[in-house]
Amino acid sequence: AAGRLVSSNTEAYSYLGESILAWPDQQTLAALIQDCGWSEVGYKNLSGGIVAVHRATRPAQAPAPRP
Repeated sequence: AAGRLVSSNTEAYSYLGESILAWPDQQTLAALIQDCGWSEVGYKNLSGGIVAVHRATRPAQAPAPRP
């Protein structure tokens, strides 16, 4: 329905509803980030939770081996 508001080609925007429903909530996304090895994972909700900014610390990389 929203696609009709911005384009005559509604199929171009039909994926939006599905992708929004498939996107993980804030806590789940934070857990996924942590499961990938990042630390100090957190998030801040903006606009009443419509948008969230996630932050994390990149894992330390092992030093390159010496030749």
